Amino acid sequence: MFVFGTLGTGRAGNGASEEGGGMPKRTFSPDGLRFRAVGLRTGLLALAVLGLPAVLASSPTPAGATSARAAVTSGVLPLQAVSCHTATSCEAVGEVANVAGGTVVGTTDGGTTWKRRTQPAGVGALFGVDCASATTCDVVGSGNGDAGAIYRTTDRGTQWTTEPVTLVGGYFLAIACPSKAVCEATGNGGTIVGTVNGGATWKHQSVPPGANLVEGIACPSAQTCEAVGYGAPALHTSDGGTTWTKQSVPPNVSFLSAVACPTVKTCVAVGSKSVHGGHKQVGVVIRTHNGGATWTIQRIPPGLNDLSGISCPSVSDCEAVGDGDITALGTTDGGAAWTPQGVPSSVESLAGVACPSVSDCEAVGLTGSGDGAAVGTTDGGATWTLQRLPGA
Repeated sequence: MFVFGTLGTGRAGNGASEEGGGMPKRTFSPDGLRFRAVGLRTGLLALAVLGLPAVLASSPTPAGATSARAAVTSGVLPLQAVSCHTATSCEAVGEVANVAGGTVVGTTDGGTTWKRRTQPAGVGALFGVDCASATTCDVVGSGNGDAGAIYRTTDRGTQWTTEPVTLVGGYFLAIACPSKAVCEATGNGGTIVGTVNGGATWKHQSVPPGANLVEGIACPSAQTCEAVGYGAPALHTSDGGTTWTKQSVPPNVSFLSAVACPTVKTCVAVGSKSVHGGHKQVGVVIRTHNGGATWTIQRIPPGLNDLSGISCPSVSDCEAVGDGDITALGTTDGGAAWTPQGVPSSVESLAGVACPSVSDCEAVGLTGSGDGAAVGTTDGGATWTLQRLPGA
């Protein structure tokens, strides 16, 4: 069994400002081998590069250890992803401190209160979520036996169904559901699976050679999806996954971690690019207006080690989140200008963001003390407010 972890000091290990040609760094956490925030991606990327199975492990917090911000996040480990069907209805996924398995938390009042949902049976860590309605959501991650698993709820997390699909030796990392019937899920090993009957059956889809870690996906329609990751950074389908085509991205774009497509032709993807001759990684945003036939790098402010989440409620408006001196930035003009946004200082990094409207967004990640964090805005990112998460 190969185990991978990130250092529990400094910023979350997400493979961003690492030396050595972009290769993520393997380190040991003093409180056990654990992935913090988007550090999961670093581990899976390294495993993908090395050709090793994606088996992760975590250890409980040492006895007597307490969180410096327990009143805010008490016991919820880094949240990895969030989906908002409306401005008030959102679900987020991640891990639970001192408890085996993943967690789902949800809000029905725009983040004023978050409540823990029932934990899916046999679930491991959870890394992706998409809600086709206020009550129907699919979440992805790992299940029994360190195999990738997908779970669905139709009653806002009271009960969960384990979908009849697994990813042996790997994890599912992202999911997009343009309707209750149609979903596409991605994972490591170049895995993409799809369903057209609400998860009753899933089909493994063929991807181009070279695709390895597929970490983000967006489906603006039932037929059209864009997937991003490592190995083959951008993949496109216009026939519901029957065929996937590899797309060219700008030079030095080494990894793409998330993508948002407000239309079938317009998509924005985020991740990291190599600079200084490949000795450093910094955040990158790329955009297409023609369904991925061509992608262009957009100019963003300095200070971002990495970008891990993107949401675009319109062609003009997008919010991106990540790690570095800046953890959130937004555009209102289609990316001609990206503006850094102020996030509460207790937030260390953000892993995912969802914007059901141009003014309302929720973002999730972790605090400087290693707890999960959720922040919300109702004014398009001009102000972000730290929200209280339920304790373990």
